[in-house]
Amino acid sequence: MLAWTAIILILRDGWHEAIGENSRPYQYLIVIGLDGHEFYRVKLDNTNSNLNSSNTSWLNNNKSSFAATLPVNAAMNHRGIKVIHRYTDDANGNGNYLDFWSPQIDINDGFQSLNGGTVYYDPVNGQLATGWRTINGNRYYFSDGYECQPDPDDLWVYNDQLHGQMYTGINWVDGHCYNFGNDGIARALPQNDGWSWPFPQSGEGWHYQGQKFGYTSNIRKNGYHDGLDFGTQDHPGSAVHAVHGGRVLDVNTVRDNNGQTMWWFTTIWDGRFLYVYQEAFSNRNKIIVKPNDIIYAGQVIGYRDKDHLHLGINTSPNYGVDLKNSFVPSWSDSSKVTGHGEWIDPEWAIRNRI
Repeated sequence: MLAWTAIILILRDGWHEAIGENSRPYQYLIVIGLDGHEFYRVKLDNTNSNLNSSNTSWLNNNKSSFAATLPVNAAMNHRGIKVIHRYTDDANGNGNYLDFWSPQIDINDGFQSLNGGTVYYDPVNGQLATGWRTINGNRYYFSDGYECQPDPDDLWVYNDQLHGQMYTGINWVDGHCYNFGNDGIARALPQNDGWSWPFPQSGEGWHYQGQKFGYTSNIRKNGYHDGLDFGTQDHPGSAVHAVHGGRVLDVNTVRDNNGQTMWWFTTIWDGRFLYVYQEAFSNRNKIIVKPNDIIYAGQVIGYRDKDHLHLGINTSPNYGVDLKNSFVPSWSDSSKVTGHGEWIDPEWAIRNRI
């Protein structure tokens, strides 16, 4: 692996003959990126290479007729580059010219090890890849680098240690489950993308008007209910099942204005929606999952010991901000990581397996 301070030695078999032409007496080596950006150029003469245009024995022998060294600067790190050997009639290298191109030279680009994981640097722009990438015909997913911060506001925060790391193993992306194995290649697991009602024995069941999602007749701030309630009368049982799979982001408490715990909750993120299970658990022991657990639809995540489960589904993983906007259909805040959030009707989502 080359560090950016290393030196590239240019001595390529079968590249071309470095025999000058009378009409183009000047020669340059020009270092460019795959996007066409020129990093620098070096004028060749007998002081910085072994050029000797009088040595006609080099003709047609499939050997490059010169050797030269080129520095690798910081701007070239993590990129693919090519070197142009240019013959020109202009002393500055910009006139009538004839170019010979080297093969691609990779400088710490492509797959690399970083912070105990694997990342991918785009050879064209040198940027750390995030999100979906197709590389050599295979699909990979690289972390966006945001992780849940439980305090003080359950915001996702930037984490350099995870930014760009290639997913391996079982993970949820964009609402779907994949096995990325040890090699990072995505293999869809559609059998894990199912839906379940939180109390399967009751199915969808029935709900009082005040339990339903959206604007209801119950006395609430703005008359708006951001989720769907499952009570012990209409949906009996204690075991709470995950309605959809995902990764557990948090297990935490909601406190009143006096700092007293009102209930415990857990949030699960599938890369598309945040599933909030709250108001059902009086203490931590009633929730049997823990942060970073991968779970699936129908899996028991806890045991209700309060009078109802409130299920909320939001497009934002920022639960702290979502909670502050419980009485509005959606929120927008450009200062937050995800910028906005919208509440989704759980009954509609589960029924239609969106």
